[in-house]
Amino acid sequence: MLVNKSFLIPSCDDVELNLKRKAKLEYRISYDTSKSPKALVFMVGGWGATKNIAFYDFERENIAKNFNVICVQVYHHAIHRRTSTQSAYSAKKIFEKEDVDRIKDYFESIGWDSKGINTQNALFAAQKLIQRVAELKNQGLMAKDFQLEFTLATIPAKDEYENAGIMSALDYINALKHLDRIIGGGGGGSLLKLPIIYAGGSYGGYLALLISKIAPWYVDAVFDNSGSALPQVKFILGRESKTCDAIETYPHNQNQYYTKTLWTRNPSSKYYFSDDCYLIRAILNPTHLELQKRAKPNTIFVSYHSVEDELNPAKDKENLYEIYKHLKFDATLHLIRDIDAKFIKSLKHGMRISDKALIKKELPLVLEKLQNKTQKIAPYNEISYPCKDKIYRFKDTNEGFECEILNK
Repeated sequence: MLVNKSFLIPSCDDVELNLKRKAKLEYRISYDTSKSPKALVFMVGGWGATKNIAFYDFERENIAKNFNVICVQVYHHAIHRRTSTQSAYSAKKIFEKEDVDRIKDYFESIGWDSKGINTQNALFAAQKLIQRVAELKNQGLMAKDFQLEFTLATIPAKDEYENAGIMSALDYINALKHLDRIIGGGGGGSLLKLPIIYAGGSYGGYLALLISKIAPWYVDAVFDNSGSALPQVKFILGRESKTCDAIETYPHNQNQYYTKTLWTRNPSSKYYFSDDCYLIRAILNPTHLELQKRAKPNTIFVSYHSVEDELNPAKDKENLYEIYKHLKFDATLHLIRDIDAKFIKSLKHGMRISDKALIKKELPLVLEKLQNKTQKIAPYNEISYPCKDKIYRFKDTNEGFECEILNK
């Protein structure tokens, strides 16, 4: 019988910005109680993963049922950054001061009074502008393709923010260790003897690769679709770099959304995104990859990446896989140049490959390789990555997994 369960657990705080987490971590699992599972498979969600919770649940259940695995979805830090079918998982869209100033500029450009516009009534003001543009187009006084450009902030559900991966990656290992305690008996018992696999696309693919970096002992294989090999600083900084991460287009206006972030490149700020912050998030980091190899030499990596990817350059992924192979990892990069209309439906970023399709294609092949997994995970593990001025240490604790930052 297929069983679905969900859990709320404590997880990591933000040690980089010295901020306490506000909400517990949720994760969900599906598995067939009548069979012995062949593996643990984590579906690593990207930016829009929880837009439709029922569909997301269905994908997890489908993988668990069809492949006889324990399938896990972790609602990691800031995963809920889009509007969702369930309000509890919906991001908030709000006008901030910069957004109001833009609306005021539009008002003043057509001779309207803008003095009373503020964050509370900005939506009404924007709607008034849209109505005026529609009228002018109908009168033939404005180009039909003209669009107002509005900007808004997106606040992920639970009042979270863009941490840029570290907290999210830690969440997966904390979920894994909690699951091991409640199902596997803890201490690296029966559950951790199973192959542990992470699969994701785009940001989810990047996170899967990052998880293999910060906790290599807990990763037997990674399936990645279009994940970045290097941190996307322009998205991490968001509004400061004038790079939105979502756009909605309507007949008379375009809405550009900036996910809430505290990061800045201002060195005097306590939220400075330093070179250390960048280096620890870089998958394509030869020094760190050497350390990762020593900790876990037999991780399997499989990536799909379009040569025409407009967000994450394929060349970075090629360079990453050259290093993987130099280090003698079992690593396969599929550089995609053609559409087959079945698995590869586009050459744009993501290639319209769902996580479910990626898992269905690669899981049987990797399970064959891992069917005789014998490596036992030690009860305590830690790995340290030297960066520029800091050392990031990731380690097991009695209750979970954490990051600490040391001065060199």
